[in-house]
Formats: sequence, structure tokens, C-alpha cells
Amino acid sequence: MRAAVTGAGGFIGSALTSLLLDRGWDVAALDLPQALGRVPAGARRIGLDIRNQSALREALRGVQVLFHTAALFDLAAAWDDLYAVNVEGVGQVCAAARARRIERVITWSSSSVYGGTARPEPLAETAPVPFERLNPYARSKWLGELLAREAAITDGLDVIVVRPAEVYGPGSAKGLGQALFAFKTGAMSAVPGPGKVLHSYVHVEDVARAAVHLAEHATPNAVYNVAGPTPIAAADVYALARRRLGWLSVRDARVTFPHRPRLRGRPLFHVPPAILRLYAHWELLRARRGWLAQKFGPNPLANPAGVHLLIHNHVVDAAKLLKTGFRLAWPDAEAGILATLDAYERSGWAPFYGSERASAVPSGSPSRLNRSASAS
Repeated sequence: MRAAVTGAGGFIGSALTSLLLDRGWDVAALDLPQALGRVPAGARRIGLDIRNQSALREALRGVQVLFHTAALFDLAAAWDDLYAVNVEGVGQVCAAARARRIERVITWSSSSVYGGTARPEPLAETAPVPFERLNPYARSKWLGELLAREAAITDGLDVIVVRPAEVYGPGSAKGLGQALFAFKTGAMSAVPGPGKVLHSYVHVEDVARAAVHLAEHATPNAVYNVAGPTPIAAADVYALARRRLGWLSVRDARVTFPHRPRLRGRPLFHVPPAILRLYAHWELLRARRGWLAQKFGPNPLANPAGVHLLIHNHVVDAAKLLKTGFRLAWPDAEAGILATLDAYERSGWAPFYGSERASAVPSGSPSRLNRSASAS
């Protein structure tokens, strides 16, 4: 099979490209020229701007399946930037896929389109989307998804939409990875938020495997959640980091409070939501300061939109995916998080201290776009 992967140098895109190559697919890896160095060896690397329709159509010549992972994943990004990549970019990709008569398009949305809930209610694909209450990133992913689904109706494309829960794994500098890094550096010394709200997670390997599985077995023009079977509370993630990294580190200047005892289900030592919100605003400022950026990394460890998600439940139901015969390689999120921590330690936490990531962001956009891009 011949496939193309947009955002192939990103966190999910590179994992997907590697898996496709391992399974014998011929892969065209599409990304910005500066991101091609992160594309796994063996793929045909093609540097382009996904808004360049002629270049995109040329790159998709002979392709049977298109995996569109490219996205701007930045909860603090400006709306114009998010819209340019996560909405208009989807339109360009669908137009090129239609012109090349591609057999199937797998496009990335996000479980963030469901928002957070007061109670840990499982969110299936049929759950309502509270658009007005979503953060700008989630809104952009929802609008991009709608555009792809419209193309399926009006243009006859076979479009499969995947909505992953929070994706974690070695190489990620966002989401759960940010929280683990905050613990590592001593910036998170107590359980963040109420501690008892539940979130669903999914390992990047399983996201890649699910995408390939759906390319081969999905019902045409369908939407699928991708998530692990057991949600985890923030207090339990904190406990895993404490177990693996230790509560005390002189080198990292880290001293942390225990996650137990608990009072009415909440850890006795936790950071109240109001303090988290203030901390998020501080982080946006802190990341611009030289010596602080050197210690804690160039990217904010928290932001207001992320804090909002942290203090609400987000439980994703992936039963529909499992009914297709798919099985997770990492069903135990705790084991996956511990393995991810080990990988971060072996790499010296390179994703957080390395050069700023740029993947599949239109090169013609404002320079601030070239900060961070990967599928979520």
C-alpha cells in the first residue's frame, strides 16, 4: 500500500510513519523542510507547506491512503494561527485528496471537542459537542473535523475521523509530558487541582496502530474515539512520578508533598484551582525569561486552557473502536506512563530542552506559528 502522512516529523506523525514502514507500506512523509530531520529513515521525505495546493497534489500522486496528522497543538496559540492550520489546512488536504482520488483519508480530530464534565461520564462518539464552552484549540479541531466530514458528503471522499484522548509517550513535550516535566524540575510539588477528577490517556504507539487498523477495517465515513480503557486521576499520575523519580532530589531542587492522606476523596496536599490559574498565567510570562527558560524549558508548563481541563473530568469511551477488533498494546496506562518516565530519564528529558518543534505549520504564516505543531 502507498500512504502519505502529513506532519510526519511530529510526535504522532513520526510514530505513525515508523509503524507503516515496519509493516511494509510505501510512505511519503510530508512536513515542513525544517521538520524532515525527525522523519524516520526509509520514508520519502517531501518538504512542503500544506496550504500549497499544487505542491500537495504533486506529493499525493499515486497515494492510496492519506493520514492527516498535521496540526497546531498549542493551547495558548492565537485563534488566527489555529484556524490557519487546524481548519484551513484540513480543507486544503481534502481538496488535494479529492483531486488525486485517494481511496481513504484518516484525519485527526481530538477528544478535546467533548470538553470537560463535572462528573466522570464516559464520552462516546455521539456525545454532544459544547462548542461555546470549548477552548480555542478544541474549537479549531471541531471545525476542521466538520470540514472533513462535509468533504465526505459533497466530494465523495471516504473520511475516517479519529478523536484520540490525551496522547502520551516518549518524545512528547506537551500534555501529560509537560506535567511530568513540571514534577521533574520541582515546579509541581503537590497534586495539581482537586486530584480526584479522571482523565483518559492513550499511548502514541496505540494511536498509530489504531490509525493503521482503521485504514484497513473502518466503516466508511465514520468517527472513532481512541483511548485507553481505564481513566486515571491526577493524584495517581502524581504518585507514579513520585514513585519513579523520587520525592527528593538535590540535583533537581525537588521536594514534593505526598499524595496521601486524602480528605473527602481529595489529597490533603494539593494545589487549589485558583492557584493553578494564577500559576498558568505566570508560566506564560516565565517562558519568556532567559534563565528561567533554561531551567524549566522554553515552553510554558501550564496555561489557562490546560488548567481548565485539569480540574474537569474527561473520560473517553473507545468501545466503538474495540468492536472493530482493535486491541491496545498499552491497555494499562500506569505501565505506559512509567515506561514513558524511564524513556524521558534516559534521554535527559531532551524533548523539553531541545530546539523548538515545528511540524506541518504553513511556512507562509506568521513566525509565531513556527513554535509547536504536532497532532493531539
